[in-house]
Amino acid sequence: MAARKLKNPVTEDHANLFRVLVRKWQEKLNLMDWRVERSTKKTRAMADVMIDASARLACYRLGDFGSAPINEDTLEELAIHELLHVMLTDFKVICQSNASTEEQLCSAEHSVINRLEKLLFQLR
Repeated sequence: MAARKLKNPVTEDHANLFRVLVRKWQEKLNLMDWRVERSTKKTRAMADVMIDASARLACYRLGDFGSAPINEDTLEELAIHELLHVMLTDFKVICQSNASTEEQLCSAEHSVINRLEKLLFQLR
């Protein structure tokens, strides 16, 4: 089976800029306890992230931007989007656990709120 040709794939320069933007937002969102790495596999989406919560590992993939422009703004918006998935991982895991207590849920919720609070306060 032949590989599907991408309509608007990212270049290596785009991928390098995305890596820098991912690191920028990893720091801003205080996700430094996560390893965030690029996967060489492609995706049909503009990007996606595969998360291994127990290993604190997030691997992002870049793909096809279709008719969307590939520029610093779109790449930064996408980096933020994928890292928000990482930021919400602990909350999601606790919410899905049948053994979760109210205290665990509140703690996970406050983890998200505290990160956003610091970031949004800086932007005021």
